[in-house]
Amino acid sequence: MSSYGFSRKILGTAVLAVALLVVPSAGTAKEAKAGKGLAGIYNSRYCEIFVVEPPVASLFTVKVFNTVGLNECPRDRWNAVDFDAIRQEWGALGAVANGPRRWTIDAISGGRAGNPFEMSGLEVRKVATLETPSLSPEPFTEVAIDRTTVWKFRKGRNIRIVVSPTGKRYAMQSYTKTVDPGLKARHLNSIGRNPLIALPEGWKFKTKKLRRPLALEVKRTARIVRDGLGSTYQRFRWPNRR
Repeated sequence: MSSYGFSRKILGTAVLAVALLVVPSAGTAKEAKAGKGLAGIYNSRYCEIFVVEPPVASLFTVKVFNTVGLNECPRDRWNAVDFDAIRQEWGALGAVANGPRRWTIDAISGGRAGNPFEMSGLEVRKVATLETPSLSPEPFTEVAIDRTTVWKFRKGRNIRIVVSPTGKRYAMQSYTKTVDPGLKARHLNSIGRNPLIALPEGWKFKTKKLRRPLALEVKRTARIVRDGLGSTYQRFRWPNRR
């Protein structure tokens, strides 16, 4: 461990797991009807690799690579990734596993990503470069991420929501088993009762079954929190109905 207190485990559960993406490509997800984005991704698996550079002016630079739209992060290839070799190749402070993760949304549109390439045998592409003052923000700490995307939920889908003491709502976008290996999609409606979620005083967990499709659009800046289980949520407002 470096003098910065860096570790894979710390950053691997950090809120930077935002699934920033994406452009459709060959893979298991279906192309969205609009022609840009991904559809049919609910509970599909993906992985991310963070390449962390030393801090400059108190900010760490994190390059984010993921498998979304390329593959579902095959277990044998993921388990064979040599993070120390990646760190050395990139001349980085560290290379960190984030995931595997699974989506709780049905489709994505918007966003940009780099060209696919192999990173230690796993096909990935670069989706973002982030700057952050901390590699391990506390659960339910809001982080701003620059991106433009639309998360889509189909009619009849249960969405999971955390609500802050001031009434800010955040919709779950992905979850992981890295904290609770037994966590499955069927458990998500009740994770508010899981002590590992670490809900702060005044926060609430809710679920809502959608009566119509829902699209949550972000232009330029997304505001993200993670819970104690490593699930990530995006801040939103219910769309106005005319």
